Amino acid sequence: MKFFAFLEGLSVAQHRQALHEWQRCRLLLIKTEQRQFVINLEDDCHLCEAAWGSLKDVILAGVSDAILLQRELTNACRKHTLQGSFIAPPFPSPLGRAITKDLFADLLREQFSFSTTGEEDQFMDDLLHKGITGASTRTLLSGKLLARSGRVMWATFNLDPASGLPLNGINPFHHMPPGADGIRAQLGLSVNDAGKDLLLFVYTLPPGVLPRFPTIAEAYAGNDWPYYFRPARELEACGFTMTWDTTPPLPSSPEVVHEPVTGDNLVEKIEIARSF
Repeated sequence: MKFFAFLEGLSVAQHRQALHEWQRCRLLLIKTEQRQFVINLEDDCHLCEAAWGSLKDVILAGVSDAILLQRELTNACRKHTLQGSFIAPPFPSPLGRAITKDLFADLLREQFSFSTTGEEDQFMDDLLHKGITGASTRTLLSGKLLARSGRVMWATFNLDPASGLPLNGINPFHHMPPGADGIRAQLGLSVNDAGKDLLLFVYTLPPGVLPRFPTIAEAYAGNDWPYYFRPARELEACGFTMTWDTTPPLPSSPEVVHEPVTGDNLVEKIEIARSF
């Protein structure tokens, strides 16, 4: 269900008021360089009805300050992450996740009781050692989350353009540009992290964890709203990344979201993509 279809289900008076207030919010957001949010809100067709209700309540509240409006919309999104539509089977496997090395180091620090900085550095060196195997990596990260608890994991995979079905059994990063920023550009990751090394995780989903379409709830649940995101369009099999503006343009990559999984689900050792 899209936003305007949701509004049509309201009473005549509330529908009219919501349209009026949205036009006001729309102009306010565009003036503060959040045009992409406006486009994405109006295009999203996989957001759940409860999420539309929460966003509608923010719009009807008559917030006139742009910063406060963005904060309230963010809070509404946070309530409804991982509630969008599931993608249809067959499900892709393996999946790939790219994360800055610094961010993953923070995640490890939260889950391990390192006594010194040297111990922490040694663990990371062991984890990224050229000779480490996938099995050893799983052992080191057994039971440890690859994303913060309660957050969302974004993942890419291989898709056959002819059939629209997943190309399973292939590392999702093998077809991407070399270097950390080339991967960032194709996945539509934050340009603010340009120049930082990326860690590449290849993993499967455990039983009971199913991939979903990325929605605006996941994209705008953080304090910093991304520019390079677009929701899946109707009839698309999954989400697709909004790539950076490059010449020549990069192809979009398929993307899904799901609950955080642990290192037990890794199928290969962690690769590091360097910044040149």
